[in-house]
Amino acid sequence: IAHEICFGGIATRYGKVVLRFCRKLNFPGYKQFQQAIRVELKYSPSLPDKFQRTTEQPVGDGMLAQTISQGIRCIQQTFLELPYEQISDAVKRISEARRVYTFGMRESQALAMYAYSRLLTVREDVFLYNDGFLGNVESLLSLSEKDVFIIYLFHRYTKSTLQLLDILKSRGVQVILITSPPTDDVNRYDTVLLPCHVDASGIKYSSLAPICMAD
Repeated sequence: IAHEICFGGIATRYGKVVLRFCRKLNFPGYKQFQQAIRVELKYSPSLPDKFQRTTEQPVGDGMLAQTISQGIRCIQQTFLELPYEQISDAVKRISEARRVYTFGMRESQALAMYAYSRLLTVREDVFLYNDGFLGNVESLLSLSEKDVFIIYLFHRYTKSTLQLLDILKSRGVQVILITSPPTDDVNRYDTVLLPCHVDASGIKYSSLAPICMAD
């Protein structure tokens, strides 16, 4: 289906239906929807693709060595491409903030917990924000531009995290967004953007670069 959307004639055959579908998903038109699908296919391998890559890996010591080397590659690529000024800017904002919150959903929740535990050792007023915010919006009303949210968000984006980002933006809260390339769809949300390379050959992404970022 995705291949047909990207390269086929589905829009020609079902023009009005496809256009209504695109607008229902908040895309201005079919072209923008098509581009989003192409990016998703390029940067977010499907679970079967990841499984296939995993089965093609060597076993035993070879698999261990490859896993280690890919983790090191993610770390090196992240910090080679990330200007030090962006890290310095994030550090300054965290140091001067009234309160600092860390947040992540699903697997990113573990990264948020790690960052929270590390920051507690160097400053006060650090909080781990849980994922129940949609039922407790009142807890966000005291936030302002004096506060910092560190948010972990990786492909595929969770709808709840994007909703939180919208709320934070409307209140002027500083957001340090730790995510993976490409970042075109989330650039509008951040105050400081810290891209991390996380793609490895296994079924799961590598968390080593985001962990090093927290350190």
